[in-house]
Amino acid sequence: MTSETLSNTARIGLIDLKPAMILAENFKEYKKVYEIDRAASGCSGCSYCSSALSDEENALFGVADYDTDQIHYPSEQCKNCKSKKLIKKIETTYINEKNMYGTPRPLKKYALLLFIYLQFRFPDQHGFVELDVKDAAEFLGCDAKTVKNNLHLLSSRNFIAYQKGGYPGHYYIFISKYEEYFKNASGYGKGYLLITKEIFSDLIQMPTINHIRACLNAYINDSKKLEHRYNTIEKLKYNLPNYVTKKELLDFYDSKMFQHLFSIDKDNIHSIRIKVNGLSPIETANKLIADCKTAIESTLEKINTRSDQSYAKINGETILRYPPFMIRNSEIKALSKIGRQYPISGVTFVLEKIYQEYIVPNVPIENLEALTRTYLKNIFNPSFIAA
Repeated sequence: MTSETLSNTARIGLIDLKPAMILAENFKEYKKVYEIDRAASGCSGCSYCSSALSDEENALFGVADYDTDQIHYPSEQCKNCKSKKLIKKIETTYINEKNMYGTPRPLKKYALLLFIYLQFRFPDQHGFVELDVKDAAEFLGCDAKTVKNNLHLLSSRNFIAYQKGGYPGHYYIFISKYEEYFKNASGYGKGYLLITKEIFSDLIQMPTINHIRACLNAYINDSKKLEHRYNTIEKLKYNLPNYVTKKELLDFYDSKMFQHLFSIDKDNIHSIRIKVNGLSPIETANKLIADCKTAIESTLEKINTRSDQSYAKINGETILRYPPFMIRNSEIKALSKIGRQYPISGVTFVLEKIYQEYIVPNVPIENLEALTRTYLKNIFNPSFIAA
């Protein structure tokens, strides 16, 4: 999968991103074990059994995986006891991030990453997008089953709806609240976070979901122009579970992984300011727009340089053989913004194609920007268009 199969930038609505940052499925892990049946073995009256054990020894007493016979015994007498009876059991470990019970272990990161990935797959104005499971798994660094499981998880929490596509492993997806991402404040919009493809690639390399959350928090603060403020550690722990300690967070801020993306300024041990290194996502998007505008103007100049005043008869009309490609400034401005999403080379390629298929044969164009986006969508998501 090439990098050009993803958008240059993605705008992710905070109405979805903030809940998705804490989205993690609670689940159970099961392990088959042998265990001594203490009641049937008469352990309660034995001086070598549980009454003589420490809490740690008692927790391990008489338990072993099915695939091993290395059962823990407190003494040789227990090991050689002819009265002992073994039973098979299923040992359950509860995994729950809120740590209401069970093991306080960070959950996997792929539900959040998959949701962000969908935003880079060129969604249309309504939030419809298509997904190839194999491509997604390759880019995210996981297996296809993980992608399918997390599609189901995202759907069950109403982030998306999806259905099977035209071939195995292909899906049509609707991002449920996509149209709300771009509402302004008067329309009760919550705003959005703009991130680049390069930033997303860095997030994928983060080892845990909590590292990703910490980075996204920093980018959200940057997008809200809060990067110049000092924040307490308590505020910086927003969207992080309680088991993440202040020390763990500070250690991450001091890591090369984090400082590759951000610079840290500590006012004191309790107050930190985080700034994005280099261009911010918004600055990067503006640069893409400016670069696209330059490329469009260069393409138009090249097309118009080779146009001439010779005439030809097409469909019974006498017209210029190679007419100039005249575009209003407002249209150039609109087309330039496409470079924020699609490869700039793709935009100029499509303009050349439109010139040959519309301008030369004098076919009317109702909306140049919409036509350009349709061509691009057909190039980067052909199966989606065909459907």
